[in-house]
Amino acid sequence: MAQPPPRHQLILFALSLAALPIAVVVWLVDGWKIGGGGWPVTSGFDSTAPAAFALMAGLLQGALLVLTGWLLVGGRKLSPSAVPQSLAIWFLVGGAGTGLVNAWAAFAYFGVMTPLLAPVLALVICFALRGKVGAIRARASSPVLWLLLPMVLIAIVGALAPAVQSDGLRYHLAAPHSWLRAGHFVHLPYQAHSNLPALQGIIAGPWFAFDWGYRVYQLVNALHLAALAIMAGEISRLAWRAMASAPSQPGEGTSAAIAAISTASVPVIAIVGSWPFSDVASAAYFAAAVWAMLPGSLRSQRSRLGCSSLLLGTACAAKLSVLPIAVLLGVCLLPVVWNAGRRRGWMLATALFILPGLMVVGPWLLKSAIYHGNPVYPAAYSVFGGPEWSDFNDAFYKDKSAEKGFGKSPADLLKSPYNITTEWPRFEGQNPGPLLLGLLPAAVLLGGVLLLRRWRLTPALVLLPLIVIGWLLWFYGYQSVRFLIPQIVVTIALGVPALLVVAARLPRPTLAGALATIVSCAMVSFAWPVWYQLRINPSYTAAFGMLDTGFYVTRLGLNSYPAIQWLNNNTEEDETVLYIGEHRTAYARKYEPMASDWFDTPYILAEIQRTDSNQTLLESWRGQGIRYILLNLQELGLYEDLYFKPRFSTEEWTRFEELRTELISKSVYQESNIYVAELKED
Repeated sequence: MAQPPPRHQLILFALSLAALPIAVVVWLVDGWKIGGGGWPVTSGFDSTAPAAFALMAGLLQGALLVLTGWLLVGGRKLSPSAVPQSLAIWFLVGGAGTGLVNAWAAFAYFGVMTPLLAPVLALVICFALRGKVGAIRARASSPVLWLLLPMVLIAIVGALAPAVQSDGLRYHLAAPHSWLRAGHFVHLPYQAHSNLPALQGIIAGPWFAFDWGYRVYQLVNALHLAALAIMAGEISRLAWRAMASAPSQPGEGTSAAIAAISTASVPVIAIVGSWPFSDVASAAYFAAAVWAMLPGSLRSQRSRLGCSSLLLGTACAAKLSVLPIAVLLGVCLLPVVWNAGRRRGWMLATALFILPGLMVVGPWLLKSAIYHGNPVYPAAYSVFGGPEWSDFNDAFYKDKSAEKGFGKSPADLLKSPYNITTEWPRFEGQNPGPLLLGLLPAAVLLGGVLLLRRWRLTPALVLLPLIVIGWLLWFYGYQSVRFLIPQIVVTIALGVPALLVVAARLPRPTLAGALATIVSCAMVSFAWPVWYQLRINPSYTAAFGMLDTGFYVTRLGLNSYPAIQWLNNNTEEDETVLYIGEHRTAYARKYEPMASDWFDTPYILAEIQRTDSNQTLLESWRGQGIRYILLNLQELGLYEDLYFKPRFSTEEWTRFEELRTELISKSVYQESNIYVAELKED
């Protein structure tokens, strides 16, 4: 029989376990806010429908909590369930392999149709190397995994709705569409963020060839939704590895299942995972890289080095901002490299550690270097420079980023876990839920103490630095909750087993109480994504045809959608349309939009600076074949005085006002201060 834990471990266990319900209460009181996420779209259909759905969701929540308690306290299992042994193989090869093939196939001809072959080639690689990369070890898991089903269903509802999120409409969806329309990679002027690595867009690129309207965006959302489910599986395997290396286990499968549903219940993951954003996909690749590097994942140490490197490169190719924490994970890999170097030599170990990742992210960096002379454009502008970007734009971007959060002082750092839980609207409006705050004590305190007590929790050697140092990297970087997803999931991967490994050495009721506490808190956390999808941003109304798509998109994100549809119906194929005051270029199916992104030099300012008069400017546009101008004064009015006008000199602003007046006089479409002007020959 296992010896009971020392007294200080019991104290830390009690404090850590108590932190979970306390965090939930704090979050329910101060953190349950609507915050920057849209508003109810109730016009046009029976307003009792959301209330009925909310009631059904509440009953479902209660039933799941009762079922969870019954299962965890020792009730009869409904049916055997296991984490499929092929899950990790499919993700390692289907994810990283697809990333590798896409990186080279796409760049071979600078096209976006060639990645259509990637899944087939990835399968070939899978079966060709299956016997060499080492077997994946699996263990039976708890039927608690059935709780993932309603979580996935709620996310599917969000994925079926039309895309309305700004980043998706500006470049995640718009850039691949432009590449496909041109038949090759093209430089999009004054849209700096469209030049960042876009692995997910490349993978989804071929689907843009079909004229399915917004339906094609649902496929992109489904791609990220799959990454959400896979990430939950990878975190479950990380938690299982932690439990498997502990001297006493309450059941690795139970720990893995609870870690999985805890991951899927985090509001920011459950919601952003159904958007055309790359955050969840990148975090899924990252979580797989953490798992792949640990002993017991792959038989061969060389395979672990290579797969981890490949997955880290894939994570960076999906979202370049994950690079700092990927480098941190690479530093954590150094002991593995050192150990491998003793046996096989430093050169081979170092090559396996670096080259696979570079093979995936390298082509993207090369593309940016060719186009802009800056491999990470527009980042590191002070080091590498780059065209179209400027010191003003760089400072503007940093100032806007600094507006998020509460500041960078030591006091702000200490309060940041609490602040991000209760004041999350200030961190880009994404809700982290209570689990991050609730599991941090268990992950950091219990995990650290158990590691010092020679608990063979090998993952803690990696997960602790990722939590602590990774939090510092996020705090002194871009304080958005989306950018904290990798740290959130590794906190769950360490916090859940750290609590359960101590509880397992105590009487059975203590273990049952710990299990029920964690799962109950996870289900309460998941109530917010349910509320969001049903009331705050009722995506089901558009997903299931209860609300007109145009009405939904216009009200919730893209006020110029009717004007864009008018242009789709009245422009020639591949005709260029200039946008002024509008930077969201998605939904332009027939024509090619020309616009500037939020942080870039306004395209109209560059055009004014290029010409000596408005008459010359209009003649130049006609000469370029530009017939229509989309002028969104409704959107421009939201930021004109603060962010737009200061970029202009007095003379340039006078010219812009005169040009705006003239374009309004030439409008052939007008609605709610949004105009489409036609440039006819004089």
